[in-house]
Amino acid sequence: MPTASSPDTPALVYLTPMDTEKSQDLRIIQRPARYTGGEWNSVVKSGPLSSRILLAFPDAYEIGTSHLGLRILYSLVNGCEDLAAERTFAPWLDRETQMRAAGEPLRSLESGQAATEFDLIGFSLQHELNYTNMLTMLDLAGLPLRACDRDDAHPLVIAGGPAAFNPEPVAPFIDLFLVGDAEDQLPKLMRNHAELKESGVGKLQILKELSSLQGVYAPALYETEIDPRSGYVIARPPDGERPFVQKALVENLDDFPFPAETIVPFCEIVHDRAAIELARGCSRGCRFCQAGVIYMPERERNPQSVAETVLRMLAATGYGDVGLSSLTPNDYSGLQELVRVLMSRLTEEGISLSLASLSPAGLDRELLRLIKEVRKTGLTIAPEAGTQRLRDVINKGISGEEILAAVSTAFELGWQLIKLYFMIGLPTETVEDVEAIAETAVSVSRLSRRAKITAAISNFVPKPHTPFQWAAMPTAEELRDKQKSVLSAVRRHKRVGIKFHDIDTSLLEGLLSRGDRRVGDAIEVAWRLGCRFDSWGDKLRLENWRSAIEESNLDPDQYLHHAIPVDAVLPWSHIDTGVGIGFLKSEFRKALEGEPSPRCTPGNCPDCGACPPELLRNRWKEKPAEKIELPSPITVNDKSPVRWRMRYSKLGTLKLLSHLDMVRLVARVFRRAGMRVVQSRGFHPQPRISFGPALPLGVQGESEYLDVLLASDVEQKELLARLNEASPQGLVFSFAVRIERSAPSLSKALVAAGYRISRTDNGSFPDGAVERLLSCDRLDWTRRTKNGEQSIDLRPSIIRAESLPPGGEIRLILSLEAAPGRPIARPLEVMQAAFSLDFNQIEVVREQLFVRREGGLAPPIMDTEQECQRK
Repeated sequence: MPTASSPDTPALVYLTPMDTEKSQDLRIIQRPARYTGGEWNSVVKSGPLSSRILLAFPDAYEIGTSHLGLRILYSLVNGCEDLAAERTFAPWLDRETQMRAAGEPLRSLESGQAATEFDLIGFSLQHELNYTNMLTMLDLAGLPLRACDRDDAHPLVIAGGPAAFNPEPVAPFIDLFLVGDAEDQLPKLMRNHAELKESGVGKLQILKELSSLQGVYAPALYETEIDPRSGYVIARPPDGERPFVQKALVENLDDFPFPAETIVPFCEIVHDRAAIELARGCSRGCRFCQAGVIYMPERERNPQSVAETVLRMLAATGYGDVGLSSLTPNDYSGLQELVRVLMSRLTEEGISLSLASLSPAGLDRELLRLIKEVRKTGLTIAPEAGTQRLRDVINKGISGEEILAAVSTAFELGWQLIKLYFMIGLPTETVEDVEAIAETAVSVSRLSRRAKITAAISNFVPKPHTPFQWAAMPTAEELRDKQKSVLSAVRRHKRVGIKFHDIDTSLLEGLLSRGDRRVGDAIEVAWRLGCRFDSWGDKLRLENWRSAIEESNLDPDQYLHHAIPVDAVLPWSHIDTGVGIGFLKSEFRKALEGEPSPRCTPGNCPDCGACPPELLRNRWKEKPAEKIELPSPITVNDKSPVRWRMRYSKLGTLKLLSHLDMVRLVARVFRRAGMRVVQSRGFHPQPRISFGPALPLGVQGESEYLDVLLASDVEQKELLARLNEASPQGLVFSFAVRIERSAPSLSKALVAAGYRISRTDNGSFPDGAVERLLSCDRLDWTRRTKNGEQSIDLRPSIIRAESLPPGGEIRLILSLEAAPGRPIARPLEVMQAAFSLDFNQIEVVREQLFVRREGGLAPPIMDTEQECQRK
């Protein structure tokens, strides 16, 4: 559904979901809504275009759609009149199997066009354990995996993201890397590529021309050799020089406003909220943190702009949750005023606000008080280490007293769920340091008898471009011993839970993040052996990875468990983050000596080299305290809430949504329509919307019903018009009546459901089939449940059945009233038990729901309000 846009927004065509015929195949796979498209604010461009890019996220839909970077680039490119971006994600294992069996290529989610029809395919490399998924997507697209095997006729394959700061492990598969901030460079790259293609030059010349752009690295232009000090394969250009690829940098984030009309999935995703980036970069200088280096310098968005964008985003998306995101949110200079102003608007509507992991250093009591006003969810704090000595080694910049003070304040204000982040295996770590993790968690738990504490403990991976890049990673045995020490220390403390990150996953991450081009061979072999979704614990196939590493003649110890000489050339040395190598060496030396460094402040510039001169001059200028001004909210008379009963249809690909997804979708429709729904009371307020019985996945509903309690009255025609304007295709509100607050709920009033069942296999129901069904005394069925098998008789649930000529359809009315020993029958069960037809052979539509009225069955609401009230 289009939302309001500014006058300079280019013309867009809003896509409808994929057609019903294609959706038939999706009913038999997990979470089919991942593949249907048609989400709010998703677009395909009309008119002549110079370049089209397929933004490819090599992980599941619910992970990729949550990512802020993808939202930024999608909006950025589609905001350019001559450019277009569409999306695709790694298909889950069942969908990949289905696609290969059908010979179906990887397609975009928006237009359904094959990946090979785009000018560029751009992979977002957020995590090294996504590399095998990237190969899956290339292969499903019908492209050769290796860049050297792709020619001028193929799309150009580019990649960016945090993992691109060591591009070498996947360099064999990528034509170009765009390292750093893409907002300014990606449109340039797309336009330059289009001009070069139009001029008729070949692929190699295109790579040479595009590599002149800041942040662009073309592996094919570099030769490789082994560095004698490290034993790593390093990249050098043919002329023997070693130029640095300087990362692309956006100095002022406000030059690229955060998009308000972000895509809203219809199924639940990992971070299912209206999220906005507050700042990029971090000034704290934690020595283990790669993000703290590659995203430097720290840059903030204007608080006024953030607040305005949040309100536009809520109106455009219908979300009931807002997330403020940055590496350390409480370092954002305008945070308290921003939270205060937003909460004054959000509290009335029951919209919650959350922040990412907070630093306990200087955590403000007033800020915590403001955040907890709507919903007191869990609070996350990251001490990282258990002792002050080790916190100084990693330059965490917080004390044990600050940790306990921050948690004490949270407990006083009502929080009871606290999550603590720690890391084991850090350089110089001792047994005492490990045991102190447990001691810290226990000390926190003792501050409140009702508190529940979870310590999430990850494994140290020495990442490229950090001061610890030269350090060795602990072995699996060493990490297991450390985990046992923590568990032993907290065994008697039941209110402290421990969650460990998988050791084997961390070791694989270390190999892939610190690898050179030789590691690319192992990635390909592992993929061919069936490795997929390696970051999903139950999908990681370690034996296949071990076989791939052995077949590729790699020595994991060389990459993981040996310290690297600080004067060695590393596989990622040709990538310039802006932070000088001399600074990193100095920080590594200080770490080994247990010496902390003061954080980057106006009075202390560490001279790391990350800030360009102009940005450095402006960064620490004193900023006047800004008062955020927002337009006054629309006044709502919520003194007399009105209960409505509404009829709606759930059609097309919306049938592939689960009931819980549908509940979330409808709540967002009301918010997008500007209809304020009364919230429930309690710890986790919810909109007062109740539904009829859930539709089975894959079943359409032509006349479904819901009850909603609106904060104020509205005319029926306006209500329906606004809801339909805000709804996606397939969701249609057809009728609504006001009902008494005391009227029975739908769950109590509804007694039967009517279904229309048709054959999808070109078959028909035999003559007399319905009559034989009705004449039988029993219809036995074995239902499989989580607790085992249940034998039931379906016949008592069948109220009515009839055959619709010419024999291709059956109409069933089934009871919704359960009785002891007689659970409610499902239409699919009746079809299987009576006619031996499985899910793939039939299409089920729920035509109507019924209540008892005047001795018979009737719809819950009639065609007119007056008729309904009379009845």
